Amino acid sequence: MVAQYADDRFALIITPFTAQALLGADPALADDPRVLALMPPWDIAAIKERAKTPPTTAQQDQLATEMANYRRLSARGARLALGSDSPLVPVGLSLHPALRALHAHGYSPSQTLHSATTIPARLFGVHDLGTIQPGKIADLVIVDGDPFTDFDTLINTSLVVHDGIPHQRTDLTALRPTRHQPPPHGNTWLDTARSLQRGSCCHHEPDRV
Repeated sequence: MVAQYADDRFALIITPFTAQALLGADPALADDPRVLALMPPWDIAAIKERAKTPPTTAQQDQLATEMANYRRLSARGARLALGSDSPLVPVGLSLHPALRALHAHGYSPSQTLHSATTIPARLFGVHDLGTIQPGKIADLVIVDGDPFTDFDTLINTSLVVHDGIPHQRTDLTALRPTRHQPPPHGNTWLDTARSLQRGSCCHHEPDRV
């Protein structure tokens, strides 16, 4: 199938569900102020659950298989744009394990970043986004670090510029102060997270998220 379909005319939005296991390799993300303040409670519960357990050998093997398929497509010229498929995975944060997985499995920092910036913009015909150039929309993420030397610093967002207006990280987390929200009667937020996946193509383990 790769030989038949993959060339420079072929494009695919990839959603690496197997990369979510990597949350267990960086459990501190579950307590990140941005997670606690900005994400819905069912996503917070799912992240905390995943962060409890490091990736198993089986999960790492599944991830390696998925990444190898993407490399085969890329090698033949296919354009791969990174997607999330929320709410099947936690909104926003789910992109970071996916980006880390691409980088760890053979994609350069530049190729990995293009999968979440330039390529999606081009596939959707949005030519004012995806690159930093005069006259384009000023939507930027400023990172405290250098992903080209330490890719994991990509998570260290210090400033977001939206439509030319800068927003400090603390400004964004202050928009929605952390507060306890009771789950639906008779359920937990983790139950809610599991119910969002139930019946989906990526839901293989009924007792896990």
